[in-house]
Amino acid sequence: MEAQASAVPVIAAAAGGAPELVEHHETGLLVPPNDVAAFAAALAELAGSPELARLGERGRQRASLRTWRRSLLELREALAAALDEGSGEPSPAALIPASLRSA
Repeated sequence: MEAQASAVPVIAAAAGGAPELVEHHETGLLVPPNDVAAFAAALAELAGSPELARLGERGRQRASLRTWRRSLLELREALAAALDEGSGEPSPAALIPASLRSA
């Protein structure tokens, strides 16, 4: 994510959380985990294709949307919805400080 935020094209292993952050050929390149040949091929593809430089800017745009504040708000909204579902109780969303409500 740090590389994306710096507009650097990313090559990542398609494992763990990487596929959530890197969209293949849109915001970076994904390769199978532990596949050195695939990594080398992706590196060669990136180096040999000036148009793939756009991946860095698209990654930066996507990274700018993933802030801690936004993640906290999304988590709180999901928890509030889960807790309030059918209970008739006041929504825990009311506990969100006003300063955090405007993302």
